[in-house]
Amino acid sequence: MIVTFSPRQRDYAPAEFLAAGRPKAHPDVPARLDGLLAGVVASGHAIVEPEDHGLTHVARVHDPRYLDFLETAHGAWRQLPQAADQMVPNVHPRRSGGPYPRAIVGRAGYHLYDMSCPITAETWSAVLWNAHSAASAALRVADGAAPSAYALCRPPGHHAGPDYAGGFCFLNNAAVAADILCRRFGRVATLDIDVH
Repeated sequence: MIVTFSPRQRDYAPAEFLAAGRPKAHPDVPARLDGLLAGVVASGHAIVEPEDHGLTHVARVHDPRYLDFLETAHGAWRQLPQAADQMVPNVHPRRSGGPYPRAIVGRAGYHLYDMSCPITAETWSAVLWNAHSAASAALRVADGAAPSAYALCRPPGHHAGPDYAGGFCFLNNAAVAADILCRRFGRVATLDIDVH
């Protein structure tokens, strides 16, 4: 089986997140990849780096304003006086028909629905290359280049919505792959084995 994986995923290394109002060590750290990669290698699967698809596939499942936010948010955040290294919202503007927030603090609360998705300087690159991994795996199957493929993606993506991050997820890699496969095969089934 082909396994698509980008080492850029290791660059996203959040320090902590808030749970029950307290800072805790972030569980989605680069070391999580080590066991997965060891299993892939031990099983004899070929690991290939994904192709750069630009925004082609993520733009089909995510709002352009959200993608722009993910790409530019950390830089805007760091312009704030005394801003922390990690971007974490401290306000959550109401989304029901109100205007889109102009300030980065408001946009953070608008797009980050919980406190599990701190944005670092490396977030955008890591999550975009995860989406490239998902797209590359799906395209190999859709094009007939491989009967099956596995996209090793970290941070995960299945909790992310069209214009929001949450549950440790920024871009919905499963939706990216499903969109590609639906375009080729018409219908696909998604099995989510998130067991927490």
